[in-house]
Amino acid sequence: MTNKGRFYKNVGNSILGKPFTRQRVTENERRMLDFYGNILSYHALSKTDSLLRSKFIDKNEQSREIINYLDKSNSVPIDIIAQSSTIKLIYQNRILSMQDSLPNIPQKTEYEDCLHLLENLYDLYNWEQEETGGRSPLVRSRESLTYYAFLMNSWVNSYPLNVIIRQTIDYYHSNSKEIFSYDRLPIRFDKYNKSHINYLVNKIISDIEHSLRFKIKMYAKNYTDLLMLKYSVNEQTVHLPNWEDFLEYGTTDLTIIELQNLGFPRHIATFLKNNYLKYFIVENGTITDFYETDLLESLRDSPYQQEFREIQSILGKFISSEK
Repeated sequence: MTNKGRFYKNVGNSILGKPFTRQRVTENERRMLDFYGNILSYHALSKTDSLLRSKFIDKNEQSREIINYLDKSNSVPIDIIAQSSTIKLIYQNRILSMQDSLPNIPQKTEYEDCLHLLENLYDLYNWEQEETGGRSPLVRSRESLTYYAFLMNSWVNSYPLNVIIRQTIDYYHSNSKEIFSYDRLPIRFDKYNKSHINYLVNKIISDIEHSLRFKIKMYAKNYTDLLMLKYSVNEQTVHLPNWEDFLEYGTTDLTIIELQNLGFPRHIATFLKNNYLKYFIVENGTITDFYETDLLESLRDSPYQQEFREIQSILGKFISSEK
């Protein structure tokens, strides 16, 4: 794929949506070429001088035509492209060019709302082709969306991680879901099998960190940005919920988000919001300061000794455990 200029030929093919020069391309190769195609598209449209752009112009005989094609066919603003470098421009432009009414962003975060959002993203961004291949696909099939909707619903509604894990174990068991063994073969999940439990716990944590908080968040933000652009062009004023933050912070509660921005992890932020918010100064929904010593002294004298020790460590301030 990289010999005799074929790399740059295939980067161009990725941009144009054409087949690669070799019939059989591994998923890793496809992702690499698509990634470079996305980066090159951004460099070309933003007129950014880069080694990639220079090499592409030198090595690909159709480089000028491809760059002209990008200039003429693209309607996505540069700032949106820069924030969505792993999403193909062809899908973003297709969304902007759709004449029919686009599905809106769900206003609520119940299971059905999460599933609705995922199904729309799956169709609009062609996840069947883009996100189902390789050793660690985002989704193995459309049926995987029900699992992600279940996980997303718990995550964005501030459920503690231990509750999410317990509920997901029950969900897998009661729905006869399959997991993949270490030799990549599907096997039915058994909640009484310790190795199955360990596998699923690791999968849940990975799916939260890499799927919900990264990939799905990126798609949700891109779609929200494109919707807002379409509304502004049509001179419509709308309020769309911030699913980017919901997925990043694992909550829809703005106070818990504020606490996380102060450096507290999600579970501690939720704990403080529910029990010790009086020690924080909130102005117009923003936490401007907090009474650090008073908070720690109150925690010291409380039953929450594990949280007390953790918060001391986070703040880097330690007080005597004695009154």
